[in-house]
Amino acid sequence: MAYASLESGVSQVYVKPFPNVNDGRWQISTEGAAEAVWAPSGRELFYRTGQGDFVAVAVTPSPSFEAGTHTTLFRQPPFTGLQASPTYDVTPDGQRFVMFRPVGAQDGPSGRELIVVENWLKELKGKMAGR
Repeated sequence: MAYASLESGVSQVYVKPFPNVNDGRWQISTEGAAEAVWAPSGRELFYRTGQGDFVAVAVTPSPSFEAGTHTTLFRQPPFTGLQASPTYDVTPDGQRFVMFRPVGAQDGPSGRELIVVENWLKELKGKMAGR
């Protein structure tokens, strides 16, 4: 189980075994982070730093949990602050991210609109037909 906590005074990402949560605890981040999301394989953990860096950490879950090298994947300026719940997810193949992103001021007074595209595959095929 991966989670963010303020127990050190700064939001950090931790991992505990589940369901036996009292059998260990490992601090994953060191410079402030939140929004931990597991890769579908369970062998990689992603999180976002306060500076907007998306970080991947290779993990070995058993026989004993180990966190490997931290790799910064890309930077996205923080626009919603560190969140208790992730504002992104990983695709089932573990190769891409789906995330909220800020919209420009021209998109509305709040700058926080959610655009839902239904039947997007049909729309995409229609747009690609002329190419």
